[in-house]
Amino acid sequence: MTFDLQILELVCSRLCHDLISPVGAVGNGLELMAEEGDDELLEDARRLVESSTQRASSLLQMYRCAYGNAGNQASFGPGEAVKLAREALDPSRVDFRADLPAVGDWPRGFGKLLLNGILTTVEWLPRGGVLSLSASESEGKAVFGVTVEGQQAGYSPDVAKLLALDRGGIDLTAHNIQPYLTGLIAQHHKARLDPSQPSAGIAILRCQTAA
Repeated sequence: MTFDLQILELVCSRLCHDLISPVGAVGNGLELMAEEGDDELLEDARRLVESSTQRASSLLQMYRCAYGNAGNQASFGPGEAVKLAREALDPSRVDFRADLPAVGDWPRGFGKLLLNGILTTVEWLPRGGVLSLSASESEGKAVFGVTVEGQQAGYSPDVAKLLALDRGGIDLTAHNIQPYLTGLIAQHHKARLDPSQPSAGIAILRCQTAA
């Protein structure tokens, strides 16, 4: 798979945007610990450093597999993808539910595609909600479905176009690069993406790989 320079730049911008907050919080916590203060202030600073470090680590591990070569390894399957997403997503905003079989002869790269599908649909929950995921494998074909439910859950017509790799009239930005990247990964694996909105407050992304 090849990316043009604009895609690489926008993915890097997205990574930096998501990591700036926890990394900056680590710095703030260390500054507080360096100042003279009472034990309660030092304990608050310690908790801030600890939680922010964990947040940054979870994001880096997830993006390493979602955007990097680690996600292409045969050992990286749906279970690993769900584990990384669960650890990195904000539990106070997204109620993450997954129903996955314990074993499966998953195609190489399916875990990476699934992880990017999750990252795409999380953005369809502007006010939080429930993200439910299922996956199955049969006769060499793998299928996953991600359903999001919540207040104002849904996606724009531009997102549907970007999932189909239709950039006509759309300016790519760090904000909308995720669905386009998911579409590129799906194309690489000869997979089909089908977004739908069956009713208000519910949106679904379904994917099926080629045999």
